[in-house]
Amino acid sequence: MDILKVLKGGKYTYKEIAKLLNIKKSKARREIQKLKENGYSVISEYTRKGKLVHYLQTDPIESEDFIYIQKPKKIGIVSDTHLGSKYCALKKLKEFYKILEDEGVDVIIHAGDLTDGNGRVYKGQLNEVYVYGFDDMLDYVVNEYPESSVKTMLISGNHDDSFLKSEGANIVKMICEQRDDLQYLGSIAARLKDYDNDFLIEVVHSKGQTPYARSYKAQKQLEQMVEKPDLLIRGHLHISMFLPYLESNVFEAGCFQEQTPFLKRMGLYPQVGGWIVEIGEDRIKPVWYSYKE
Repeated sequence: MDILKVLKGGKYTYKEIAKLLNIKKSKARREIQKLKENGYSVISEYTRKGKLVHYLQTDPIESEDFIYIQKPKKIGIVSDTHLGSKYCALKKLKEFYKILEDEGVDVIIHAGDLTDGNGRVYKGQLNEVYVYGFDDMLDYVVNEYPESSVKTMLISGNHDDSFLKSEGANIVKMICEQRDDLQYLGSIAARLKDYDNDFLIEVVHSKGQTPYARSYKAQKQLEQMVEKPDLLIRGHLHISMFLPYLESNVFEAGCFQEQTPFLKRMGLYPQVGGWIVEIGEDRIKPVWYSYKE
């Protein structure tokens, strides 16, 4: 048994970990510190009785904090790039990044599923990936994701977080730590607010499948929000949509993954492309860039 298996199995003190692995307590402490330094999601916390325990976080945790940014005049939106998938539209993604540079966007927002995950998100997915394993995926994305002089701010999606469940490591966070032009915002959702507190962007990687009325899920989400964002950017559904609603502006972000066998079986057709959104004082101007086969 190795230390990762122990930490996946429960919450243990240094002494208990040392006993389970038949090592010294000082080595257990060093091994846990090494895991943290290497990007594994090891949580150390005190119990109600004051014992310091350690365990591996394998479920994504949404941040409740705002991330403050300069109010953008023009933003680029991408999502569901699924690097490592045989169906990733990487060439088209790189072409779109060139457009984003030429158009002078201030920031690029990525709404999750940077990677295709560990190949076990759904039955048969392993046949659809060509980059296998956490380390190879990490190196591949660091080297192949389009580089830009403009910062790309990313959340993780359910495919990315499959590595969190299987490896206990946050692959999007670790990728961003190796790329100066990428910034990790958190798991599943994030809120970006400008310094003057008068402009709010919420980005989320949603759940489920495309509903019969494609605006339904976005509308229901917005209706339940106490603080309505100026922009609500949604990933996951692989569709493109712009909807002004409840004094907000909703975007289904599209994708950069062609139709997979899984989507074909579901009768779903992805909309490959991205958005450029120009933000004025009292209006926004969205433009959808479509990359049809």
